[in-house]
Amino acid sequence: MLLSDIDIRERNGSVIVRQGKGNKARTVPLNVSARLALAAYLEPRFQCDPTVKAVASA
Repeated sequence: MLLSDIDIRERNGSVIVRQGKGNKARTVPLNVSARLALAAYLEPRFQCDPTVKAVASA
């Protein structure tokens, strides 16, 4: 997974799965808890607040 495969925003988000079932690519929506967990994970990398809004703008 590449960082460019993640589209995270304050109210919605998605991630691109490049090799899913049958080696088909698809886009998976991210719910609120997944966006919060992803923001907490990416926060040290971007050195910003661990909020979805801060990570999305970084």
